[in-house]
Amino acid sequence: MTEAARQPVYVFEGFRLDAQRRVLHGADGQPISLTPRVFDSLLYFVERAGQLLTKEQLMEALWPRVVVEEHNLNKTVSE
Repeated sequence: MTEAARQPVYVFEGFRLDAQRRVLHGADGQPISLTPRVFDSLLYFVERAGQLLTKEQLMEALWPRVVVEEHNLNKTVSE
């Protein structure tokens, strides 16, 4: 089975997050436009629901091997 074929679909609060197709659908079934980084952030949070995540974990997961300012994380999470 390929990696793409194993990507799950998460359903929460009426939303549907399709990890393989990289799309978020609202309760009305319509796709919600997200930037790639915001999608990655949402997926990271959903995959770790209930876990306490540190700022350092988030920075490393979303910007691996790149030095960015903390403001980038705040903006991305806010979006």
